[in-house]
Amino acid sequence: MSLKRGDLAFWDITRDRYCVESGSYTLMVGPSSGQVAETAVLQIAGETIPPRSLLEPVRAVNYDDYQNVFIDECREGGESIRMAGDSGWIAFHDVSFDEAFTAFEARVSGHIKGGEVIVRTGSPDGPEAGSCRVPPTGGRQAWTTVKAPLTGLAGRHNVFLAFTGEVQISWFRIT
Repeated sequence: MSLKRGDLAFWDITRDRYCVESGSYTLMVGPSSGQVAETAVLQIAGETIPPRSLLEPVRAVNYDDYQNVFIDECREGGESIRMAGDSGWIAFHDVSFDEAFTAFEARVSGHIKGGEVIVRTGSPDGPEAGSCRVPPTGGRQAWTTVKAPLTGLAGRHNVFLAFTGEVQISWFRIT
């Protein structure tokens, strides 16, 4: 059996492209995962995935972790995130803030009741860097852009966008 380095590529959501990451890859062969007959470990010299940057618009569906949300359509193009209940969150791991970042901007829909987006660091209940109200927009596909000031974003953090109410989000950025 032969493999090309590119056969080990995966979709890097932080950069919206395929890549092969440096590291050890274990190949296993057998009739099932419970009956592995042979294994081989390959050391691959590939790329190092850089920390995330949120300066340019980031598609909300490119999250690293989530709770109580699902992927929905976005009539403006692509997909969006919508809550499955009254609250939820999406996480973006290993975000680099090389300088002080002071603003949050997002493309959102507030449906009938509207809601709120809270930017947190560290965990879904971690310190709040800022929040913004999402106004009622009159429908799930009625989009508007919201902005809010942020404080305390410097260094490297896991960033969580926590939602309450009727919030749907297409993209966001932190500048």
